[in-house]
Amino acid sequence: MLKAILFDFDGVIANTFDFCYQINKSLGSGLTEDQYRDLFNGNINDHFKEQAVDKREQKKGDGQFFKFYRPELMKLHPVPGMVEVIKKLAESSMLFIISSTDSGIIKDFLALEALLTCFTEVLGNDVDYSKVNKIKMIQEKYKFLSGDCVFITDTLGDIREAEKCGVKAIAVTWGYQPAETLAKGKPLKIINKPEDLVEINQIFLRHTCKMGIYPRRF
Repeated sequence: MLKAILFDFDGVIANTFDFCYQINKSLGSGLTEDQYRDLFNGNINDHFKEQAVDKREQKKGDGQFFKFYRPELMKLHPVPGMVEVIKKLAESSMLFIISSTDSGIIKDFLALEALLTCFTEVLGNDVDYSKVNKIKMIQEKYKFLSGDCVFITDTLGDIREAEKCGVKAIAVTWGYQPAETLAKGKPLKIINKPEDLVEINQIFLRHTCKMGIYPRRF
């Protein structure tokens, strides 16, 4: 039984790609949709760090983006099927969100959907820009072994960051990147329907045992 299930937010729980791309375009990014998707082959914050003169300018850019992001997010509801999945998984595992969105915005959205109490913690950009660091924070705080956790994500970059923490990923195809891109990260499984996530414990056990992976301290 998994002790902790880590969720990405954008693309996995809420389908935010279209308006996020439009916000970045309005702020002068000049990227095509494909180029924008490719930013998630790594940590998207690294791209904006390269564009900024210093941390202060990067923080300012975050503020401008999230000013437009918040009202657009609040118009949405979770991806169909995800509310039921989250509530079911919360019955047997601790749930966390690891995101590049501001924690407070995510919490407000979850509260509106009566999902906030399902999550033990929400760690966004305001906590740390690195998802590696945020995953390690959770591992250390709750004394999780690497095999106690799995990361549900829709991007290759997240799969790669989780791997650096000894955490395997399950990729979903209804988010920011297609299956062929996600496959490059060699996730445990690629899932096409939210309802299939209810079987995540069986998926994790079956695939990790097949690969000879057992819980260990990272």
